[in-house]
Amino acid sequence: MEENKIKDFDAFLRKAVKEVGLEEPRTNFNQAIFSKLELNKVSHIKNAKPLIPLVGWILIWISFIALVASVLFFGQGQKTDGMYISLLNKLVNLNFINKIPDFQVSEIYTYGVIGLLVFLYVQIFALKKYLNNKLAL
Repeated sequence: MEENKIKDFDAFLRKAVKEVGLEEPRTNFNQAIFSKLELNKVSHIKNAKPLIPLVGWILIWISFIALVASVLFFGQGQKTDGMYISLLNKLVNLNFINKIPDFQVSEIYTYGVIGLLVFLYVQIFALKKYLNNKLAL
């Protein structure tokens, strides 16, 4: 009985499709759809400029190297009377391998460098999040 119902329904559908016929889309159907879409709206990619330019980074590195060199060459307890002569003598007899074990870093200097690195990382992640939100319009 179930099979008869399915066969009757199938025959009815075939007869209805033959009477009505299949619909075909208009010739300019795709063009009509695309004209309704806004294809001209293309998101513009913004070029992100670095917060600190290359010249700034170079100056930061030069000042950092100068600070480390001043700590190496002008330790505590040295007089500055013959500063230039002693600096030239040290540059002539420069031997970093023997200097490194004698290098003493104060706690304040260590905390300062660690704090600077922490703030630098925080700034990088905060700026990345800010720029991603700004550019993801």
